[in-house]
Amino acid sequence: MWHYKDFIFGELPCIVTFVSVEVNGQQNIMTASGMFVSDAPPLIAISISKESTTHRLIPKAKEFVVNLASTDQVDLAEKLGAIHGETIDKLKKFKIPTEPASVIRSTMITNCFANLECKLIHSIKEGNYILYIGKVVAHKIRPKLKPLIWFENHYFRLGKKLA
Repeated sequence: MWHYKDFIFGELPCIVTFVSVEVNGQQNIMTASGMFVSDAPPLIAISISKESTTHRLIPKAKEFVVNLASTDQVDLAEKLGAIHGETIDKLKKFKIPTEPASVIRSTMITNCFANLECKLIHSIKEGNYILYIGKVVAHKIRPKLKPLIWFENHYFRLGKKLA
């Protein structure tokens, strides 16, 4: 059986995102893959395992926050990528600072490069993952911070401008 880290996906660079969701007092945060879909309207897609707590919460909440990690959050990314939220409140365990979103109920993670508040508009089941598409209804960007990048199974910061 192959492991995803042995496959090409481990070689594709991507921004590190933390997806946070809250509904009826239950909340979760996890690392996930996110990608741009459209700018008019502003849409983003996230890929979530069908086995995750986040997957069970997003359809109930009908919203989520895509928190784009900053280079100051490597330790948090490693912790969130190594533990599942079924039996543990990761926000409390790791003392993750949060702040209220401006439009939706799910909380945002403080000190991220950016926070994208999303309303769920579509989901697609493929393999052992669900692709959730959200419309960005509000956002917060901290331009003095830099986004955290995952490439070749390591964390990086953006480097020299080429063009």
